[in-house]
Amino acid sequence: MRHNLRWVLLFALVLAAYGYSQYRSEHRDATFEAQLLDFDPARVQRIEVKAAGQTPFKLLREANRWLLTYGNVHVEAYPLAVEELLQVLERIRSSEIVDSEVRHWENYGLATTQSTQFCLYDQQASVGCLSFGNLSYSEDRKNLRIFVRLNEGPEVYDAEGLFLSKLASDPRAYRPNLLWLVEGNIEHLDWRTPDTSFWVHRDTNGWHTSSAALATVDWDAYLKNIRYLSGTQFADEFDELRAPELLHWQLQLASLQDTFILHCYRDTTRALPYVYHTGTKPEQWLADDGSELYPSLAAPWLRALQNTETDELE
Repeated sequence: MRHNLRWVLLFALVLAAYGYSQYRSEHRDATFEAQLLDFDPARVQRIEVKAAGQTPFKLLREANRWLLTYGNVHVEAYPLAVEELLQVLERIRSSEIVDSEVRHWENYGLATTQSTQFCLYDQQASVGCLSFGNLSYSEDRKNLRIFVRLNEGPEVYDAEGLFLSKLASDPRAYRPNLLWLVEGNIEHLDWRTPDTSFWVHRDTNGWHTSSAALATVDWDAYLKNIRYLSGTQFADEFDELRAPELLHWQLQLASLQDTFILHCYRDTTRALPYVYHTGTKPEQWLADDGSELYPSLAAPWLRALQNTETDELE
């Protein structure tokens, strides 16, 4: 009797151990902590980005710089933005497979017509691709959550982290957008249009024109606001050959050592009619619809011209 009981207990122990191992195996498949795409950022030579509804673009490593290419645009990329993208992709971790049915992809924003895909390549072959779907913020956890697919697999993973906010799928995020950076003690400002000109000068008594004193606080604030100019829209298709006939106005800032000149062109056939260009960044052509850069640059001059009974610029 005692011998039989011993075998019964041993058999029960074996069954329990088997059941526990199966349980662990099943839960290990669904719950884990893993880096989805294991790669060395320093070895990545090419990044291809395809976002639903947007023009695909590529980032290409060339010697010690990155190039951005999409459509007819081929420009040098902002290196820190590319490095930040690689850091974000390297940090993507998941602790759960939330689904494995292709027919459910749309629920997570991961259908091919919805998702944003980042594919990495080294010199020899593909490193892998990550596709990103719906991004949401959890108020309870104070964290961002996104759904991800790895390569062409059917599994839907989730990943968390506030760093996900830096995952940019717009090619403009990787372009330098600085129009000019003015340094030094600016003493003279000159505004010119095809029809008129107006200047202001600063000396120990403050800002003034040739005939009147000006509000020094206002012009100091204006100068401070325009020392650093950047934009979010680019005028890559602007016809530079037509620039002389499209000149709207020119702004010149002068110190004892340097002169900075900014040109504003106006082309009413464009969706963004105002185009800006400077000699300090000759490769950069920025644009806006009149609501971004234009007001801060032009408004003080228009007011000054009105106050001196000069014809108002349109």
